Amino acid sequence: PAPAPQPQPQPEVRPVAPVTPAAPPTRNLYFGAGAALGIIPQPGGGIFSSNNLAVSGMVGVRDVFLGFGLRAGLDYNLGTQALGIEAYLMRHFGGGLLSPYVGVGARFLPALANPIYGTAAVGLDLNLFGPLGLFMEGNPRFEQGGNFGLGARVGLKFNF
Repeated sequence: PAPAPQPQPQPEVRPVAPVTPAAPPTRNLYFGAGAALGIIPQPGGGIFSSNNLAVSGMVGVRDVFLGFGLRAGLDYNLGTQALGIEAYLMRHFGGGLLSPYVGVGARFLPALANPIYGTAAVGLDLNLFGPLGLFMEGNPRFEQGGNFGLGARVGLKFNF
C-alpha cells in the first residue's frame, strides 16, 4: 500500500482592512468679505437704504483653544462713511458642507456717543467649492442705551 499523503499547510487568510479615504485638510484660518445691514431697529430710509448698507470684512481662526476661535471684523457704512470694528470669541460646529457657528463679542463704532456695545453672531457656512464658501449670519446686539438691535451679514469666505 502507498503511504497516506501528508497534509499540506494552508495559507493564512487575513481580511483586508477597509481603505478609508484621506480626511480633507483641516482649514483653520479664514477670510471673509460681504455686505451687512441693520434690520432692527428699522432705519428711516428703509432696510436697503445706503445709510443702512455696509461693506464687511473679517479674518478668523476656528480653533485657538478647546474648540473656540477668534474673529476680527471691519464694516464700512456706504452712506454715512462710518467705520465699525468688532471682535468675537467663536465656536464652529463641524467642517462639512453645512457648518454652523456662534460667537459673542464687542463692537466699536467711533461715530456713536457710546461707541462700544455687545454683539453676537449666529451663522452658517455653506462650503460648496472646497476652500471657497458662502456664509450668512444674524447679529443680535445691545446698542446705545441698552436697546436691542439685529443685523444680518452675507458673503464669501475663503478657508485656508
